[in-house]
Parts: sequence; C-alpha cells; structure tokens
Amino acid sequence: MTKPHRFVPSDWLSIGKVFARVNDLFPDPRQALFAIRRAATDRRILGLRLSTDGARHELLPAEFWSTVRLEVHTDIGNRVYVKKRTSDQPSPPAGTYFFGRIGVIKEWPLLNEPAAGDEPVQEVWPRKSVAGRSSRADWEKIILKAVHVMLKSGPPETLTELCKRVGGDPDDTQLKNHLRPFYNAFKEANAK
Repeated sequence: MTKPHRFVPSDWLSIGKVFARVNDLFPDPRQALFAIRRAATDRRILGLRLSTDGARHELLPAEFWSTVRLEVHTDIGNRVYVKKRTSDQPSPPAGTYFFGRIGVIKEWPLLNEPAAGDEPVQEVWPRKSVAGRSSRADWEKIILKAVHVMLKSGPPETLTELCKRVGGDPDDTQLKNHLRPFYNAFKEANAK
C-alpha cells in the first residue's frame, strides 16, 4: 500500500479541514462525509495517511476509502474519524488522514468566494525570495481567486492577463507556475 512520495504539508489538507469546507455545501454533515469519501473512492482527490509519530506516510489507494466509513463528532469541534465499515473488518491504521490540496480545490472550487455585495480586495502577492526559499504567498487563496475570476468571466486571452486580474505581478514565474494548470484546464474546457 505504501508508495514513495515526499510529504510536503502545504500540499495537503487534513480530513477535518476538508470536512469544514465541504460541510457548508450540504444540509446534513453525513452528506458531506459521503461526498468526501466518494471523491476519494472515485480518485478525484488523493488520500494520504501520516503515522501517529509523524515519521512515516503512505498514499492511500482509492479502494481504501470503500472499506472505511467517516464519522464526525460535532460536539467536539467537528472532528472526523476514519472507522472500519463493518465489525468483521480490521480497523484502519491509526494516524492523521489528509487529502491533496489541489484535488480538493478542483472538486469544490467555489467554497471561499466572497459573499454577494463584498467588494473584491486587490492584493499584492509576495514575490518569491531571491534566496529560493518558499514564498509567503497563500497559494490556496490565489488559486481560488483565479478560479473564481475564470468561472465568472471565462479565462482571459493570456496567462499574463489572469495574473493581473488576481492582483499579482504578471512577470512572476512562481505565480504563473501555480496558475498555469488551472488556466490551461479552463482554456481547454472553453474550447470544446
């Protein structure tokens, strides 16, 4: 079951954070849990388990999610548990469960769009450090804003124009690298 993969925390969202995002879309928390499990089973989002000591991690195959059930405890801060589906099954391994950030954003793209009547705030995104250190940019927020812009008015003619619309420096290579997959997907979808 274990596949070699580098665990970069910023690329993953805990199962609790994913539930918090998806729960707003459904009238019942059980429906949100079902949607998450279904997206993982259908390979639309990638799952990962981090061992309890944080020393090991493993990518979880889609089949894993069909053998477990998700349970939320709303009385203790919407904590989500991964449990065995039937009593004759072994318990799932202990650890912390995560889903790939990009898959979650693609699956539920409009979760953080501003409320009606809110004026969009033009932000300047921090540039990549000259030393090559990781940026302080909130890439999730930037990507969601770009997706919102493209859903609202379609993809612009160029990636540079998209960078301008989200308030970033159109010459920023890091910004373009983060937005390019979404921009290309929107251009391809609109070409059909």
